[in-house]
Amino acid sequence: MTSTQRNLEQLLLRTSGRLDPGKSETIEVSFNSLREQKFLESIKLEVEDVEGHSIKQDEKTIQLDAEAFNISLNETMVTELDFGAVRVGEPKELPLYLKNQGQYPISFDFRMKKALTKQMFTITPMTGQLQPNEDISINVKFMSKVEKKLTKSKQNSDITMIILEGEQ
Repeated sequence: MTSTQRNLEQLLLRTSGRLDPGKSETIEVSFNSLREQKFLESIKLEVEDVEGHSIKQDEKTIQLDAEAFNISLNETMVTELDFGAVRVGEPKELPLYLKNQGQYPISFDFRMKKALTKQMFTITPMTGQLQPNEDISINVKFMSKVEKKLTKSKQNSDITMIILEGEQ
């Protein structure tokens, strides 16, 4: 038994049990990896009677195919947009460029926590998907109807961008 097979066996949440006639049972298998890697392993399903008559069915092989991968955006993505001084009632727009450098589709979703932020900022598009090697220009627009001074803060995370693997 390889170390990968041992790890897969340890990940099985339930390795044995009783299954009554005509019933079905769901078995969960979890997968976790610390590095990019493909796994193709198998587990054996053994079925035997519970009365102790030593009646066994043929083993069934179940293939497990898993892949761990990184979500990769362009390295030069701007993480801070500086609008500078903007007159009350005049909009100012800045672009934000995203590029999926990974090998699988990703989804992005911008979220704003505070109502004031939602009034002053418009992000177009707010959500979307990017295929591998696809890029997009996101338009971030700022406009305030009242005079307001915004300052940088290390704890300021009112606008967040969530990146998810796959198409959502």
